[in-house]
Amino acid sequence: MSNEPLSLYQLLSLLILLAGFAAVGGVLLLWYRLARQTARQTAQIADSLKVSLYGAGAVQMLTVDSLFLDHPRLRPYFYGGEDLREDDSLYPQAQAMAELILDYFNSIMRQMRHFPDVWPRVWWESYLIDSFKNSPVLCRYLRSVGDWYSPDLDVLMKQGERKRQPPEAAAPSDVQKTPA
Repeated sequence: MSNEPLSLYQLLSLLILLAGFAAVGGVLLLWYRLARQTARQTAQIADSLKVSLYGAGAVQMLTVDSLFLDHPRLRPYFYGGEDLREDDSLYPQAQAMAELILDYFNSIMRQMRHFPDVWPRVWWESYLIDSFKNSPVLCRYLRSVGDWYSPDLDVLMKQGERKRQPPEAAAPSDVQKTPA
């Protein structure tokens, strides 16, 4: 190896090579910082979406609750297990309430599928099954317009109807698991 000094061309080539390495390192550092910042922002957006979804669900539930406050005569048909004849004067209001409740339930089913950590299936399925158990009116309305809603609601309705029956009336072969 010779001890000759580097020519101007070699020195400039070396400096350009080092500058290129430094530039690549700088770009990689910037890319890393940007990726971290994007990940933080994405997590914040996801948290914001969860809060919004929960808030929207709470508003829907409170809307149903407030309608029962405005129309307390309907409450026994949705929470007390009482049935209602089609010729009863309350029947049209009960049908409208059933449609609103089923719209809410259908919304819950969609949210459970897409956001299970906000809408835990075990809590909501229990609530929905008990709602069907306590409301023959709700079940009858769902059967009349079943194609409007998720098939999962039909499965939960059948489970609620079985819970409404005395234990000896429910046949073990009728038991179905709710689809995931």
